[in-house]
This record gives sequence, structure tokens and C-alpha cells, in this order.
Amino acid sequence: MKVSSTITSLTSAYHNVASQAGKRNDANFLYRTGAAVYFPSPHYEKVLFKVAEKKGIDVALKEDLVKVDHINKTATFLNMDSKKQSSIEVIKCATFALKKNN
Repeated sequence: MKVSSTITSLTSAYHNVASQAGKRNDANFLYRTGAAVYFPSPHYEKVLFKVAEKKGIDVALKEDLVKVDHINKTATFLNMDSKKQSSIEVIKCATFALKKNN
């Protein structure tokens, strides 16, 4: 599952740049995926969750991106477990890193 490792690398790069610029404490890093797992191998998934936790990256699974509002810089996600209106989350973001699934 190349997407998770790519996003982890990209998020790690943003984390390092923010840290070097002295802005890490002002930044929140989020990883959202519609997939039910972070990584297909349970062993490596545990490792990736530990890395994300150590770096302060908020990881959420089964969160489907339904809308990006580039003017207001928001991303809207739907929790795939419930698909209820109350399970919609709108996140304000300064930077987006999006990858389309094939």
C-alpha cells in the first residue's frame, strides 16, 4: 500500500520543515484515509502508528474526503463507519497533500 508510506513520508517532511523553522508547536498534522487500515501488514501498521504518535500526527481511518473548499481552506470528511450527518468533520487546513486512489 504505497499511499500510506508516501503520505507518512510527506507528513514527516512537513514535520521536519516546521520543526526547523521553529513552527512545529503551531502546526497540527493530520492523516485521514478512507481505508480501514493504515498499512496492510499489521506489524508495520503498529510501527507507523507509533511513529505518528511520536511525531504528534493525528491519524484517522475510514474517513472519506468528500469536499475540499480551496477558498476557505477546509476539507470535509465523512466517517465511513456511520455515514450519518453527525459523522461529518470539517477541518480547516493551511496546506493540503492529497493523493487520488487509482
